[in-house]
Amino acid sequence: MKTPFTKIEGAVTAPRGFRAAAVAAGIKRGGKLDMAMIVSDTPATAAATFTTNQVKAAPVKVSMQHITKGRACAIVVNSGNANACTGTIGLIHAEAMAAAVARRIGCRETNASASRCPSSRSKAASRNCSAAFPPTAARPRRGES
Repeated sequence: MKTPFTKIEGAVTAPRGFRAAAVAAGIKRGGKLDMAMIVSDTPATAAATFTTNQVKAAPVKVSMQHITKGRACAIVVNSGNANACTGTIGLIHAEAMAAAVARRIGCRETNASASRCPSSRSKAASRNCSAAFPPTAARPRRGES
């Protein structure tokens, strides 16, 4: 089967202008990496597929709203917590995570999947993860020196 895609050597940060970081947020036991961010230096074209299940986790609902714009600067994900059936507090946490990351990297177009672990843990983890990225305004745009 022939694929229409061109393989690019490297990882998710192989394309120019993309960076990634991961931290142990305390969602998983044993200090394992459980939260990650992928950041684009400029708003990137974004698309996603989502579950058709009637029951959707709060971060899925928030991401479904954000992706309708078709642009994003960052994606935040976690591992070790399904984030499902969290109700209003889950929506609050997901929106807060998106807003915090957007502020930190200087972008308004952010998709986030936030865990329902204690808010202080999520905030600290997103702060540690996003610390790897200076605000967008501080970086030259593609093609500039």
